[in-house]
Amino acid sequence: FTKDGERLVGVVARRQAIQELGEAGETSAIDDILVTVDDPWIPVREAAATALGALKNPQATATLIRMLGDEAASVCRAAITALGSIGDGRAVESLVHLSVIQPHRKAQVSDAIGSMKASAIPELLKLLKHSDPGIVLDTVVLLGHLRDRLATEALIPFLNSELTILQAHA
Repeated sequence: FTKDGERLVGVVARRQAIQELGEAGETSAIDDILVTVDDPWIPVREAAATALGALKNPQATATLIRMLGDEAASVCRAAITALGSIGDGRAVESLVHLSVIQPHRKAQVSDAIGSMKASAIPELLKLLKHSDPGIVLDTVVLLGHLRDRLATEALIPFLNSELTILQAHA
């Protein structure tokens, strides 16, 4: 093997080991996975996010929120999906913010928050009072997609909003 070949084998082996830890579903493996989230190789970081989502352990939420800012699109996508799988409402504000600054991620963020449903609603309701109109708009849309009584009731005041776009989505 050349040095590059050895490196590639190492990356593949690390990615495979992380995938297996996630698939095994052993929550005790979380610490072993968490040490790989800053790996220099994208496939390893992506596998780490996916494995953390598979474990569904809220202990991984803060790390996955940080991974939303990864420069690699595949790592960010894996982190969004993992946060939806875990269902920890603490991720809602970061996910909504991501959908505002990266509009191409709105559908995936919506799916992730939809997976959270009950734990997402209290956090989304707080965001209705946010000072950023983009966050308020995305929050109104997300609450509408949840098709929940509490979420729907929270949208009623927006029917009389001065902003036509908010009325349309309420």
